[in-house]
Amino acid sequence: MNEPVETCDVLVAGSGAAGLTAAIAAARAGRRVIVVEKEPQFGGTTAYSGGVIWVPGNRHSAELARERGVDDSPARARAYLDEIAGRCLDPIRADAYFAHAREMVEFLERESEVRFYAMDYPDYISESPNAGTIRALGTQNYRTSLMGEHLKDLRNQLPQTLFLGLAIGSSVEMKEFMRAGRSLRSMGFVAKRLVAHFRDLLVYGRSEQLVRGRALVARLARTLFDLGVPIRLSTGLRDLVIEQGRVVGAVVDGPS
Repeated sequence: MNEPVETCDVLVAGSGAAGLTAAIAAARAGRRVIVVEKEPQFGGTTAYSGGVIWVPGNRHSAELARERGVDDSPARARAYLDEIAGRCLDPIRADAYFAHAREMVEFLERESEVRFYAMDYPDYISESPNAGTIRALGTQNYRTSLMGEHLKDLRNQLPQTLFLGLAIGSSVEMKEFMRAGRSLRSMGFVAKRLVAHFRDLLVYGRSEQLVRGRALVARLARTLFDLGVPIRLSTGLRDLVIEQGRVVGAVVDGPS
């Protein structure tokens, strides 16, 4: 029996942040896009993550740098990368990243549901003289109800990242929870968040806040659904079809 054939301009394998961003870019360029995901839910490892991206010199961080009087030029960030990666660094890819990553942030905030914010998040090798603390972007929380019928297909966060069933969002929230036993103000903040959480459970039967990596995935996926781009679940990429040295198609295994 012949296998069914479907035509598209761009096939994206994987539904993490990178794949969904590529799908949005292609769809906004007028291409017919299909996303395939081998797991029964979309989100990949991004849904488990903090939803933080490292983009030196982005407009949010640049504004924060001006407020603090901090020198956080792309040149310093590139020097940091050269120092920690050494001979493992691919200079062509690094140059491309520094040239276009900020543009990618602006594209997503202009053409998708994604919204970022500058955050205090130190570079991993903080002892480097070129390290910074404001090069990272966090993803703003997203309302659960905006996912509609697709919510059931969004991968859940890891249970060990929950507190009484509450998913703690930004690093600011995390700091407040960590200080709750030592600060009345932080204790009040935590109490307010827990009250809002349990109110959501009573009203909606779930939290109304998607946070961190799930918020990033949800914002990207919501954009694709609004653009009419399907995300095919339980559909893994089996093989590529190559003709004259060019990839012209793919074989996927979908649900029976």
